[in-house]
Amino acid sequence: MESYIILEEKLKLKKIKLSKLDDDLRLTKEKFQKGMNDNKGETVNSEDVSSTASLYVTLLHAKDLKPMDMNGSSNPYVIFKLGTQKATSSFKPSTLEPIWNEDFSFPVNTKNLDLLVEVWTHGRFGGEEIQGRLKIPLNDLSNQMKIERDFQLEGDNGTITLRLHFLYSKYKYYSSNFIKTEAQILRLQEDIHELNRYYDLFHIPFGILIYGEINSILDKKILQRSEDINSYAATSRRSVYMSPNFLKAPKGFAFKLESVIKGTFRKSNVEWSYYSLIMMYSVLICSAISLIGRSDFVGLFLGVALWILFINDKNKMDILKYLKLLLYTILFTIIYDSAWLAIHYNVNIF
Repeated sequence: MESYIILEEKLKLKKIKLSKLDDDLRLTKEKFQKGMNDNKGETVNSEDVSSTASLYVTLLHAKDLKPMDMNGSSNPYVIFKLGTQKATSSFKPSTLEPIWNEDFSFPVNTKNLDLLVEVWTHGRFGGEEIQGRLKIPLNDLSNQMKIERDFQLEGDNGTITLRLHFLYSKYKYYSSNFIKTEAQILRLQEDIHELNRYYDLFHIPFGILIYGEINSILDKKILQRSEDINSYAATSRRSVYMSPNFLKAPKGFAFKLESVIKGTFRKSNVEWSYYSLIMMYSVLICSAISLIGRSDFVGLFLGVALWILFINDKNKMDILKYLKLLLYTILFTIIYDSAWLAIHYNVNIF
């Protein structure tokens, strides 16, 4: 019983988290839609580069730089060159692992350029010496996605971490992200719909057992799927998982009994949804046999049978039919119990 309670609570928590993610995605979609509408009239050249195209660079930090002075340290700064444009960062004294967090932007009118990145050291007595360099072709950034990565300087002279965003067409950027966000929302809605279906089964007596969904929840790993927006952007929802150790609910007797039944019928053609039905009917029959000779035998048997009939009715359209059956069942069991008492204990019930 404890394992089912834990599973229900985890489903409920997952629903809350994914609903929050859905709200965030819808706000993001509105932002992209506004940007798309605002840039519908942008002009582009023969290379599909707009008049407002820019390369945005954030210089974050560097590490493992080559020592350049007698103290085994350096005074590094960075020079960016793009075509005829040039930008220089501040220098950081006496460090081989400088941190800058400085932003730069370069207007661009073609994709056929290379961003040249040079790391220099500022000499104590005025001498300047280059420590390392690298080239980044703008064509490598033409998907207009923001990237952040470590770049190796030539000659293994350390690494430099940059955040880059080549935005050559705002309309294309906003429209492609608008379409991508719509796809994210659709995949997320599939997960939310599946979670709601599983969660609703917990509010039907033995519903999660009768419909055989315990195994389905665990096999699909729906509780282990990431709640990060980027995970829904990257791939299909069926392959977006977190750590397989996420779900560690204790497995009680009911779970083990299901596993035994499933293992017993594993080579049969019976669908898994019937395994739980077999278990439920077996429990019902065993209970009925144990109650033979007692006054509540017929009442219990008919009551459970009526309950199973009701929850297996997919339509549930005629509720009056079940109310009538329930009244007839109660009336019959009262008559039966009265007769049973009269016969066994010579009780005059009239």
